[in-house]
Amino acid sequence: YMLASAKYDYEICTQLKFQFRGPDDGGKDIIIETVIREGCFDIGVYVGALYKRFSAGAHKAARKSDDLILTTYKSMCQDIWNLITYRLRQKARTFEERVRLLEERIRLLEEQDRFTKTDYRRKCRESKVKGAELNARIMELERSAKENEERFAKLEQNLDRAYKEQISNELRERNREKKFRSQDLSSDNNSSEQSNSSYNIKTVILETNSKDSTEEETKSRDVKAYQR
Repeated sequence: YMLASAKYDYEICTQLKFQFRGPDDGGKDIIIETVIREGCFDIGVYVGALYKRFSAGAHKAARKSDDLILTTYKSMCQDIWNLITYRLRQKARTFEERVRLLEERIRLLEEQDRFTKTDYRRKCRESKVKGAELNARIMELERSAKENEERFAKLEQNLDRAYKEQISNELRERNREKKFRSQDLSSDNNSSEQSNSSYNIKTVILETNSKDSTEEETKSRDVKAYQR
């Protein structure tokens, strides 16, 4: 049973050797499905939703002929593609390590299976020392395989943590850039409003002064006419 289980795990792992296709020939959907099938639910569903939303936005922008929006959406889709391929390459390396451990386990189980057959049992009775040494070696290799499994689990946790930190850092950087752009726009609007208000005040003052001088000239002419 242990031998059959190990062989099944080995076949599953070897089937998960990925073949990537580029972002322009329809490969993204296959990669997203592979991520979800592989069990990476922390990014599979999230990235799938982001890709669908951004690609839909890119089609809308193309219909509007807005080159700036279209370029932005294409850049976002390319970033998502890079994150997916990076994560899958990390997973592929860890799966290669797991396959190596499973191959070693299969070899040990096959050796143990041969040892338990009649011919090996007869030889063990003839040489108890040889049987004890082989059992000790098998136990040592099993212990080593268990330690490798624990090390693989820790490596998997470190990869997940590093990937989540990368995602959060990139989102934080984009939000910071967005905030700076909005601040620049607001400062430009404020300066424009101040210049318009100062111009209006100067215009009102000039009109008032002109009106006052005209009234004074009219009054002085009336006084002179009366004196005559």
